[in-house]
Amino acid sequence: MPKEIDIADKPGFSYFITTPCEEWDALEYHEEWCASKHPINKATITVAITRQLEWFMKQGSEEEKKEANRMFKQFKEGVKAGGYIDDFWIKMDLERKINLQEIKVSAEVRKIQSDKCLIMNKRSLDVLKETVVEHNEASALLGDFARDGQDVRKRRKQYHQLDGYTTPSPDIIIDDIPCGFSFKNGDPVDDLHVGETNVSLLFRNYQNQSLNIARDKGLFVESNVQEILSLSSILLLASNSYSNTMIDHFGLSLLDEIHQKFKSEQQIVLDSNSETTFRKAVKMAMGGSRDDAIIWLCGKLSSEQSLRENLGFIILDCLRVLPSSKIRNEHSEITHYTNFLDRIMKGLFDDPDKHVVQWPNTALNESKTRKAEGRAKQPDFTTSIICQLQTSATLFVGEVSPPSKRGDVYKNCNDLIRLGVFMKDILDSSVDKGADIKCWASNYKVDYYTMDLVQGIYIMIHIGQMLVPASLKDMSSFVDDIELSLRVQDIFRKSYENFYTKLCNPGSLTKKATFKRETLCTPKFRQLVSKTHDVNRSCPFWFGRF
Repeated sequence: MPKEIDIADKPGFSYFITTPCEEWDALEYHEEWCASKHPINKATITVAITRQLEWFMKQGSEEEKKEANRMFKQFKEGVKAGGYIDDFWIKMDLERKINLQEIKVSAEVRKIQSDKCLIMNKRSLDVLKETVVEHNEASALLGDFARDGQDVRKRRKQYHQLDGYTTPSPDIIIDDIPCGFSFKNGDPVDDLHVGETNVSLLFRNYQNQSLNIARDKGLFVESNVQEILSLSSILLLASNSYSNTMIDHFGLSLLDEIHQKFKSEQQIVLDSNSETTFRKAVKMAMGGSRDDAIIWLCGKLSSEQSLRENLGFIILDCLRVLPSSKIRNEHSEITHYTNFLDRIMKGLFDDPDKHVVQWPNTALNESKTRKAEGRAKQPDFTTSIICQLQTSATLFVGEVSPPSKRGDVYKNCNDLIRLGVFMKDILDSSVDKGADIKCWASNYKVDYYTMDLVQGIYIMIHIGQMLVPASLKDMSSFVDDIELSLRVQDIFRKSYENFYTKLCNPGSLTKKATFKRETLCTPKFRQLVSKTHDVNRSCPFWFGRF
């Protein structure tokens, strides 16, 4: 058996060190090898991955042994004819052939261009035409692979962000839809109707049109958020942010009607005493008496329960730690949620004995249940139920972007796609436990979304936006948004009670479980659930412009 030092020094071993063992993946191992400076040789990589996995199966921890055995079986299946690793090598071979042909074409062109009589030399022009035709014929070898990220080289081109993420090239579009895939009509009895309109029928037509767009020119992240989500049966409704394709199929009036029908009508009004008290405390702090304002508000909170119930402790914490004016330097994502967002989210959704706010570095268990090849991605923010001293189920997820990314349209749209997928994963996992409340955070604002499964459609609705204060000057706007925050908190608590009751007293599945739908799982869709850079295309959500 190879010694540990020999194994650790071998190419490819760093993949196992930098990747959590539960996310080890044979295809990713190959891709990271090829993206490195190591020689690309099929036999060499096969020997390396086999020896390294065998070492982990014998010498690793119990978890490493288990995951190494899983990956080894995955690898053995993948290298078979038609397997995804065999497909990977076919693409690599085609790319090599194209590169050789490009070299040949370039050499021919340089030779022709060096002829001073190029324009007058008809023979040289004929050679050039023949060379171009030959190159085009070679390019056709890519066939079905030409639409799969244009080529393997571009798909794996990566660069590093300042925040430490390794990110794929931003020109990812959804265009790898299987030819036979479509959305078919079911039993009309199970369709969703709003008034006399069959919404389910319109939605299926919309889904199939999204498939046609994907196959024709591809679905772009910035311009086609709703169309991409629709392929996982998610209908995203946000007023004044509908795509042209949605409007063509549903019409604006019907989209607004659906939005209003499924948007919670519950309204919570902040009592005048609480509002007056909070505004007075903020005014005192901004007037130069921060300590006096804190002491005064502490006294009020100790004697008035209504202030404590209306987010008084969040107001107090903000008065205590926020700067008087917003700091001009752009800060990182980690600083954004530790210094600004964390206190708001914990004040709203954290109860140390019932449900806890976390900033995880692991994938959602709910997402792992549908994980295929490749790694399941993790959200930035979660609120999880505590049951038997364990975080056993997720109620609330969020995606976070720091102010430095406010103009990054691609990333913000991609975060919204990620959020929709995470919400669907959670809802699929808890389909008998009620609708879940989720949030998505961008810049200093928090956009709240809800999702529910209705007759086979995952209806995802934008219910409001809240400003996260970055300074005392922002506190007045935060007080303006308290009613929305209290409303979301109330819905969240009711969802928790429902969810926790189901966890403690599980029952048989209801008919709602029959309406679950599959999540799109093509390679490019899985790629989208990752951190990415900005490119300039039109966006119906107006990210980066307001």
